Amino acid sequence: MTLEPITPELARRLELAGQRRGARSCPTCSATARPPKAASFPEDVILEVNWQKVANMSQVSRELQKVQNGQVAFLLVWREGNNQFVTMTKR
Repeated sequence: MTLEPITPELARRLELAGQRRGARSCPTCSATARPPKAASFPEDVILEVNWQKVANMSQVSRELQKVQNGQVAFLLVWREGNNQFVTMTKR
């Protein structure tokens, strides 16, 4: 997964409300290039990793590094104006 920090400009463009911060996933991927059941899509903003709130890209990376290969990570993402839980298996 590729991550991008949430800058003030990006937060305005994505219309992120107030305290929503974290990292945007895979900004250079196109949604059509992702498998249909992909856990994250372009423009997803990761708000939590395994129920730990994350406020920036380094916190997202740190929490994802704690996940062992083959284990599932639970992500709370902000997608198209809604919070949504998704899972991903670390490989």
